[in-house]
Amino acid sequence: MAQAKKASVKLGNVALAATSGIAWRFVGGVQPYTSVFYVHKSRWGRLKASIGQPLQLVIKDSRGTVTTISEVYILHEAPSDSPHRVGFVVADKRWKWQYKLVARDFNMIRKTGDRTAKQAVPVETQVVVDKYDYLPYSLKLPQGTRWSAREAVEEVLDIVHDEDTGGYKVENFPIKDTAGGTNSGEFTLQNVTLRDAGDVAISRVLSYVPGADVYINAEGQTIVYDATDLQQLDNYYQGLPVDTYAGEKAAWIDRGKIRPNKVVVHYQREVELLLEYEDDYSGGTSAQLVSSRPYVENVCPTVDPETEISNEFEPESGLYLRKTVPAGTWVEMKELLAAWNNDRPEGSLPWTFDTIKRHWLKGDLEGVLGARGLDKDEEANVAMRVQALRQHFRQSFRVNRRYMEGMRSLRAVRVGLLDPVTGARAPAAVWGQACIVPSTKGKYIAARGTEDISKLKVFRNVDYIAPSLQGANIIDTAPGPARVNIIDEEIGVFRLEWIVSPYGTVESFIPSKLVNEQNFDGIAVTRDLSQQEDQPMGAAMQIEGGTNGIFLDSSLEMAVLVTMVPAAPNSPMQFHREEVEASDVASVFRSEFGIKDGDGPTLEVYVPPGEATARFALTDQNDATNTVQDLLGLRNGEGIEGPELPGYQLMNQERHLTGHAVSLAAELLVDYADNVQGSIVTPVPSGGVELKGNTSSATVRVAAAPSAKVDAVHAFPGQSRQISRLAVMPESTRQIVLGIVPFK
Repeated sequence: MAQAKKASVKLGNVALAATSGIAWRFVGGVQPYTSVFYVHKSRWGRLKASIGQPLQLVIKDSRGTVTTISEVYILHEAPSDSPHRVGFVVADKRWKWQYKLVARDFNMIRKTGDRTAKQAVPVETQVVVDKYDYLPYSLKLPQGTRWSAREAVEEVLDIVHDEDTGGYKVENFPIKDTAGGTNSGEFTLQNVTLRDAGDVAISRVLSYVPGADVYINAEGQTIVYDATDLQQLDNYYQGLPVDTYAGEKAAWIDRGKIRPNKVVVHYQREVELLLEYEDDYSGGTSAQLVSSRPYVENVCPTVDPETEISNEFEPESGLYLRKTVPAGTWVEMKELLAAWNNDRPEGSLPWTFDTIKRHWLKGDLEGVLGARGLDKDEEANVAMRVQALRQHFRQSFRVNRRYMEGMRSLRAVRVGLLDPVTGARAPAAVWGQACIVPSTKGKYIAARGTEDISKLKVFRNVDYIAPSLQGANIIDTAPGPARVNIIDEEIGVFRLEWIVSPYGTVESFIPSKLVNEQNFDGIAVTRDLSQQEDQPMGAAMQIEGGTNGIFLDSSLEMAVLVTMVPAAPNSPMQFHREEVEASDVASVFRSEFGIKDGDGPTLEVYVPPGEATARFALTDQNDATNTVQDLLGLRNGEGIEGPELPGYQLMNQERHLTGHAVSLAAELLVDYADNVQGSIVTPVPSGGVELKGNTSSATVRVAAAPSAKVDAVHAFPGQSRQISRLAVMPESTRQIVLGIVPFK
């Protein structure tokens, strides 16, 4: 029978004291592993001369198995437990990393000075965005390519290990690279500036590769490894020597019964809403409003201390109510005119559309409505009325209150994303009717190439909504040059601002078409005196032979396309759902991740709108009206559960939501992955001690004399490393979420 040999531990070929246990731990992270060793005082001199120099720690067990650990450093003396021994602190080579300065910039972006005008809207409402590019010095030279996270890790390791004989090795990263070199297992580097010590710099660049970690192996080599690789972990675990049961028994944790069978990701919907407006002042009565329609009303704030409104429509009840309101209350324009007319100054013309249409363009609107009679308007209330009238007539609108009560927000944009870097979107679209007052330049451009003086039109009616009234889908027609400004989002009040041409051809807009006395809107005011018997010469002009003035049209039609976020119904039905199976998630990992075949409940999660939303663009206005009513619970009170919205198209399904939902599900399912948990004590493996997969640490330890037993402790956390969804995303999704500048 072979006799067991005595175990020994030597550092730098000097035997260490066996009066206390000795341990060397392999552990991940950038902080060095440190421990305190002891040596007999007579031998300290040989080690003292090697402080700060690389040494070898050699451990020989009773079987004769030798474990050699390189790149072990003595840092300084430490308090001792005996006057006969010297204590000292040892560390692996990571203690030197803090001495190295890493100064690097990776993929820095700046404005180029060029700008891009998105062409999907009239030139007056174009969205202009700045162009960005990468600064050449911050790219990978000499190729001039963008740094990937892996390349940045290697660059920093090169700097830190410049004089390190042990060097480094990068093993597999957690997430597999996809075809085309998109580095889907890494964050996309952008605007990363390092002015840090080596250990901090390594930690920062490693954070761009979630699941990757670093440790120092027995050869003194820096190893960047996949700390999530369950296949490597299982192989290592199964290949360990027989458990000595000197500690707890590690176990394989199967979470299959509680692992979600699927993940349902809820996204806030953003839905384009087509709002309709129509008025007609030609008759004595107005058309009955339909409370379930997405209508808007022309509104104006009251200015008198008190205003009695006699007939305002209440969409919730469908009734017309009488009420007295204080100053600053938004009131429907026709009802406000009626209230003002009932309280008009003595000598004032009626506060009716007939008065307004004749004096809006030329003449004294303030005078005919009584604002000039200062002795009768001491508090200037009438003057303020006229000012409010000019500011809000056919220009300020309020959305049907029933619709607003079902919305979380109303936004003056379209849902389409024009620029993922800045997040710019197209402005709300406006189809309406107005009259252009051309500038001198505009008049001459209109007559360019002809000697016909009749082309020099003073006013020009424009009708952007007419094609839709003839049966065309309104979104297929060009919108007008108008901007929507939200005044009060909670009650749905917004203002239309007609924008003059940037080329100087338009002097101003009139918020209505112009007509002649016979209500004909095809008039052309030309200032051509040869036509003064047949054509109007100007606003409010009356000439011999008949009245040929021009006036505001008695009717106006308009449509506005904005974006709304539903708040009703009060349940998850208001959200868009993306369902992700475990098999969809498993495909993104490089190796087995232990998350398939879940038998647990469905896991539901909500995504904050700042990260991603489901954006629905209008495609058919007829179907969309019913869809919006269903979304807001105005017809059935339940909302819409499915992903399909009739009359709409989901704009960001493929490039955005699908990849985002899968990556989010992967991040969540990590917590339910099968894994090894606990610690196991074995003899030192013949192949040495390593960190594989999700191992917490591996320790070679030597017991104090007299046993001097040598064994290895392998610790497993039982919980997989977190994988950020930003690393799992496809590049196209990550560009939208993070605003990544495309690389040319």
